[in-house]
Amino acid sequence: MSVSGAQSRLDIALQLGLYVMVGGVASCIDVGGFSLGRDLGLAVWVAKPLSFVCGTAFNYVASYWIAFERGRHGRVEELGRMVAVVCVGMVLNGAATLMGIGAGLSELQASMLAIGLVFPWNFFGRKWLVFHAHLPESSRRVADRVLGERGRSEVNDHVG
Repeated sequence: MSVSGAQSRLDIALQLGLYVMVGGVASCIDVGGFSLGRDLGLAVWVAKPLSFVCGTAFNYVASYWIAFERGRHGRVEELGRMVAVVCVGMVLNGAATLMGIGAGLSELQASMLAIGLVFPWNFFGRKWLVFHAHLPESSRRVADRVLGERGRSEVNDHVG
């Protein structure tokens, strides 16, 4: 395998790992906000979209700081594309949450399941439709420092 092919796979693995961290924190915001909203007496159909939007706002900012590079589109188009990806994600998330509750899961279990089911859409929607598909240079430099030459070689052997 070529070095560029291995590097590309390594970048994808790093990007996915970074997005898992970003998405994990966003999920905690989503689930925590949902639980708080329900504890405050909000209906599921109110608490879920509110918590989802809070988690998504964090996800958007953290995504372009850490996992994806901005600048593929102008700001207005980027935000429009992000809103479209988020709207599809919100419908999928809300539907999965309600179906989980209907299937007998607790509200919290259903919310957590929905987050997992919608994760692939969130990652690839951002990667292919909103941001540049590649890892930001700053994140690559940090990964190079952390992995070092030996670690990068070992990762390439496993990834490639």
